[in-house]
Amino acid sequence: MSGISASLGRIITWMGRYSIICSISLVSIALIGLWCQPEVAWADTPTPRAFLPLIFNRPDILGKAYYVATDGSDSNPGTEDQPWETIQHAAGRLQAGEGVLIRGGTYTVTVSISPKYSGNPNNGYITFKAYPGKDEPPVVLQGDGSTYDGIFLGGDSYIIIEGLTIRGFYQGIACQAPGHHIIIRNNIVEYNLKSGISSAGHVEGTKNACDYLTIEGNVVHHNGYYEDGAPATGPGEGTGSGININPGGNPYVFDTDYSHFHSVIRGNRVYHNIDGTGDHLEGHGIIIDRGGNLPPFLIENNVVFDNGGKGIHLYGAQNVWIVGNTLYKNCTDWDSISLQTQAEIAVYDVKLPSHLPTKNIHVLNNIACSNDPFQITYFTSEDPYKLTMKNNLWCGNPYRETYSPYGTDYIRRLNPEDVKFVNRSSDPAIADFHLQEDSPAIDQGTNSLEPGSQLVDFDGTTRPQEQGYDMGAYEYKPD
Repeated sequence: MSGISASLGRIITWMGRYSIICSISLVSIALIGLWCQPEVAWADTPTPRAFLPLIFNRPDILGKAYYVATDGSDSNPGTEDQPWETIQHAAGRLQAGEGVLIRGGTYTVTVSISPKYSGNPNNGYITFKAYPGKDEPPVVLQGDGSTYDGIFLGGDSYIIIEGLTIRGFYQGIACQAPGHHIIIRNNIVEYNLKSGISSAGHVEGTKNACDYLTIEGNVVHHNGYYEDGAPATGPGEGTGSGININPGGNPYVFDTDYSHFHSVIRGNRVYHNIDGTGDHLEGHGIIIDRGGNLPPFLIENNVVFDNGGKGIHLYGAQNVWIVGNTLYKNCTDWDSISLQTQAEIAVYDVKLPSHLPTKNIHVLNNIACSNDPFQITYFTSEDPYKLTMKNNLWCGNPYRETYSPYGTDYIRRLNPEDVKFVNRSSDPAIADFHLQEDSPAIDQGTNSLEPGSQLVDFDGTTRPQEQGYDMGAYEYKPD
């Protein structure tokens, strides 16, 4: 990736240094322009946590807003006083630029919610969003285990899914080619039988997955489980991951402008996902599976821990940046993979049925910490120098180093406690992977970053805070 234009880089820098949310269309600045609003404008949105999306943020509803409530009726006009009853009904009505605000409550979904229309760059995105307000109950899309996708975007484009809790499906949210410009943010995706969030599928068996896909600020956990906590082991169940990107070696590409990141997985909390089937092949936190020649793809500021498979896994993928993530004690399912490929970050080729080389991979400013598997494994037929690995902190078992190319300017610690997390734990209720003031990860990240990456950390804190970038998902913020 040659970098984003100087003018766009200056705008993004301005956005990061001041508490303003600005939106720039990556399709056409001339058509959509620059849109700004105060940070407080969506502060009351019910979300799993506060997160400040920057580059890909869009005004939510440019046109008419409709409403859905559990006590509404689909024969109503869909106003706030007379809302519709079902999200499916809204999905069949919304036009480009319009959106639906969904009142709190549980919505039983027996047929996948799928928009009838797409948004567009002239009129704006179609938005499905939880009704704002601190006192509003969560919006829960509840499946019964027989509906495949909770929300299915089968080639739809310019769609925002925000602030929902999605559970009880085979896959929580799924996106297929030729879909593009999809934003999935600030949702809780849990207890789905395969994957939490998936981008796969195809057009006539050739092009797969979605382009210009943003997955940010979500909590993705316990996918691959039934809601009673038992691993999903039935036919077609269990063989997924928390966030699953699978272009099948032939990704759909909306445009060939590779001067900027097309897609981003940013600021998600991903834990306790598993493949409990007899094969134990999946259950990763985040995976790009058979990625092929992807448009530039950024994975940054994610906190990934206690997943059955690998933390972040690239399998036959190209043009991927893994930057500023925190990974802790993944590969809990020891039956899932051979010893040499168990890792917090794993990068390797696909050998069969057709060769998919892994190259142009950049692993920067991450913390990968575990006592058992390797911190990183890298197996590829390509020149190993096509992997850029700089300024990462590795901690764990000293006897598991053979398959771990540490790269340059790395920090090595044998004991996880030496990383100085606030509270390292696999228990999401108490885990806190912020850095203490004496952490060796502070100011030790590389400053050689692509435009558009590492502007803020997991919390939305501007990077860097002091002399340099911190390693991991959190930037230490002095008092």
